[in-house]
Amino acid sequence: NDEFCLHNHNDRYEIILFLTGDAEFHIEGNIYRSHPHDLYLVRPLEMHQNYFLSPEKYSRVVIHIPLTFFLDNNCTELEKVFTNRSLGMDCQIPSRIVDKEMYHLLMKMNQYLKDGAYAISKCVFIEFLYLLNQIQEPLTVPIMSMTRKWRGKSGTTDAAGQAACKE
Repeated sequence: NDEFCLHNHNDRYEIILFLTGDAEFHIEGNIYRSHPHDLYLVRPLEMHQNYFLSPEKYSRVVIHIPLTFFLDNNCTELEKVFTNRSLGMDCQIPSRIVDKEMYHLLMKMNQYLKDGAYAISKCVFIEFLYLLNQIQEPLTVPIMSMTRKWRGKSGTTDAAGQAACKE
């Protein structure tokens, strides 16, 4: 948990695909239980962290999206999946939705990147963003709002005490 302290990003969006582990995702005072293939959306300045519930191996895929990506690629309407929600809410896309098509697209995009096919990878990523914006099903509700304190190196601290932690 010391590795993944409470933090934010001011210059990018973040997509996190949870793969394995025993963890929770804390964002803006809300806590979500993580399950394999759950997807998390984080926008600039949202305070967030992964919190591990056991020493079990943890793995994830993280995608950072520069703030200019949507404008640079003529797809500003796809930014709405990040901007049309309240802080800390509607940020967990459950695996039952991700596994329909989105997981496959992320794995395909990863393969294209490994192969050096960057233009094709970007096209697949834009398709992925399109699908994110088409979700009509209800998203996951937090298991808890901030009723417990954030845990840091020196035991339990409040969220402000963790904000200075470096990534």
